[in-house]
Amino acid sequence: MSKTHYNKLFLSDIHLGSLQAQPQKVLDLLERVTADEIYLVGDIIDIMAMKKFFRWESEYNKIIRKLLKLNKNGTRIYYVAGNHDAQLKDYDGDNFSGIEFCIEKKIETISGKTYMVLHGDEFDGIFRSKMLYTLGDILFGITVMLNRINNKIRQKMGYSSWSLSLYLKEKVKKRLKFLSNFEKLVATKAVDNNSDGVICGHVHIPEDKVLNEHNREIHYVNTGCMTEFISYAVETEFGDIKMIHEKESE
Repeated sequence: MSKTHYNKLFLSDIHLGSLQAQPQKVLDLLERVTADEIYLVGDIIDIMAMKKFFRWESEYNKIIRKLLKLNKNGTRIYYVAGNHDAQLKDYDGDNFSGIEFCIEKKIETISGKTYMVLHGDEFDGIFRSKMLYTLGDILFGITVMLNRINNKIRQKMGYSSWSLSLYLKEKVKKRLKFLSNFEKLVATKAVDNNSDGVICGHVHIPEDKVLNEHNREIHYVNTGCMTEFISYAVETEFGDIKMIHEKESE
């Protein structure tokens, strides 16, 4: 099977170690897609979840071995820590087994445009309230499990899969946008760093759009996640950054 090659691949919110994790989706993607550089944009290993209940499946090791093999064969890999793997922020600037750790990174495409790559948790107004975040994290985990049960029933009845958790998050986020104002703050980060755009994750909602911030057009790209569906961002051979949201097979 021929593989699709990109200059850069951006993945976020894989949440290995949590009930949300869908490691086979990641393994399948890494078998279909290659890149000169891979950016792991936060919440890859869910240390927060494993503190509550430790779980580590064999597929997780396969993902790590795959990434290390890619790195050995010339793919540069960057790990941008998020909030579920916040402990890794202490290793900003360090290199382990060829994987470079950082809190954020400014990159340049072959077309000459610059982007800030960061997870985005520092700009989440909801996250700043620890009690609200913990409650939201628990409710989200329950929603994901209910969603899987719902989709199994839908598949048996001949219907396509549907993301209950994404539907609820989109509804809730719209109502809380005036509090967190996530996209505006992330775009401001790009402006402050004299960048053309920003690539982030964290909110599990894939987006690819242009925002106007401080009289500047900022390309906002959110990679979404690899838990509820398959979404990621890439830099094409022409230097364009775009988000890809794949339709899963029914």
